[in-house]
Amino acid sequence: MKKENGKGDELMGSNYIRFDWAMKRLLRNKANFAVLEGFLTTLLNEKIVIQKLLESESNQEDEFDK
Repeated sequence: MKKENGKGDELMGSNYIRFDWAMKRLLRNKANFAVLEGFLTTLLNEKIVIQKLLESESNQEDEFDK
């Protein structure tokens, strides 16, 4: 999609945030689990409680987490 912005025609950058990226960023702080629980509870219309998150190998912070 192109947008006229005074500098000529340039490709418009994406203003969207991917859900998986947003959740990954949000859940780096365990205090934000309540935010995700509330969101999912509202979205699914049933009580959701996060008990634990499983880390994939690609999400590990250092070599000893694998």
